[in-house]
Amino acid sequence: MLLVLHVDSDRWRDHLRSTWNPDIVPVAKGNGYGFGNHRLLAEARALGARTVAVGTYFEVPSDPREDVVVLSPWRPFLEVPQSKNVIHTVSRLADLVSIPAGSRVLIEVMTSMRCGLWWIW
Repeated sequence: MLLVLHVDSDRWRDHLRSTWNPDIVPVAKGNGYGFGNHRLLAEARALGARTVAVGTYFEVPSDPREDVVVLSPWRPFLEVPQSKNVIHTVSRLADLVSIPAGSRVLIEVMTSMRCGLWWIW
């Protein structure tokens, strides 16, 4: 069964502009929820997003203009994009001590109530 979704682009963009807050970090991952990551990142830029997030290192734009948070945790064996705009998620102490000096990181921790918290460092 084929499903076709039609989006009223003008109405969608009007809604985005009316609810936009510069502290929001838009997330584009996978196939961009059917829209494609490139389109969603372009829409985020048009809104003035200073930071965006992607799921994996494969989804980081080839030449990011804004800061890009990678939600998948950094691991020493991964090939990662070399850009000052990439912010790596670190979830283990062993990885934190082995990440290249000068890297920007987001620290992911688990609280005693089993809630995730993140800090950008």
